Amino acid sequence: MTPPAPDEHRGESLALIGAALVLLGAAGVMGPQAPLAGRIGVAVAAAVLALIGAWRPVPSARPLLVLVTALLGMMLTGIVWQVVMAVALLMSALVGRLAPSARPGPGALGRGRLPWAATLVTGAITPLALGLWVALWQPDLGDVVSAYVPEVPLAVLVIGGVAFALVNAALEELIWRGVMQDALGRVLGSTVLVVGLQALSFGVAHAHGVPRGPMGVLMAGSWAVLLGLLRRHAGGLLAPFVAHVVADAAIAVIILSGMG
Repeated sequence: MTPPAPDEHRGESLALIGAALVLLGAAGVMGPQAPLAGRIGVAVAAAVLALIGAWRPVPSARPLLVLVTALLGMMLTGIVWQVVMAVALLMSALVGRLAPSARPGPGALGRGRLPWAATLVTGAITPLALGLWVALWQPDLGDVVSAYVPEVPLAVLVIGGVAFALVNAALEELIWRGVMQDALGRVLGSTVLVVGLQALSFGVAHAHGVPRGPMGVLMAGSWAVLLGLLRRHAGGLLAPFVAHVVADAAIAVIILSGMG
């Protein structure tokens, strides 16, 4: 994990980061169908936090404040989540080029090692958990199928499922185990709290995902603890990315299997 921030404003940095995570969590709980006024409110609040971060000497918080603002702003467009993440990351990278103090810490987005045993265990847990979720809860995913699965040949759907697994895993790892875990680590140091906070944020962000609801938050958050620990153990994002691809591939299979 990246060493704690060298500045003397860790308390202020932590307060701004915490506020940004609360806003991101609020957006996750509200979901894409929330009233526009509420979604605008959290986006404006995030922009205010980013402006405060640009004004105050809180370099540890700036990268995450910029990213959260971009995410919440892009969510107002109503476009698909993967495009929201991609554009938000690109916007954050552009801000980082213009203002170096808004860049993530050294090594935040590094590749690291690929410890196969830990990676395979972390990846294999998810298909098992998702299988139990489907078997025990028998969720109705008809809305997901109708919204995200077009009427195209099966071969095209398989290619789309593979693309989803790769792209979604990469984007979410860059955000949660990359920028967010680094920002928390620069303020709190190498503590379990860092892993727990990014996992809580990840879980709440999936309140309307697959799986969904309180069980979805619990499952995604618990798994994010393992991803955060794997990122620390591997020293980079490659290992959690590989494990994440396995999970997203399992989700793609579940969604496609519900087409009938």
